[in-house]
Amino acid sequence: MTRKPPSTIRDVATVAGVSIATVSRALQQPDRVREETRRRVFEAVEKTGFVPNAQARSFRRQSKSHGHPVGARYR
Repeated sequence: MTRKPPSTIRDVATVAGVSIATVSRALQQPDRVREETRRRVFEAVEKTGFVPNAQARSFRRQSKSHGHPVGARYR
């Protein structure tokens, strides 16, 4: 039996018809997203079975706390 890979925030965005940033905002700061958009995002979360990855969130927070912009180039 083949196991289905876990769904990602990108999958949720595609199903909901919004950007990845909008999905993130709807999950983290729902009061900053219109009710209709928030509803579509949460329906897409249920449909895809999306579960936020705690390890990925931890890494993202850690990247921000280093004081350097993510993806910045240094000479």
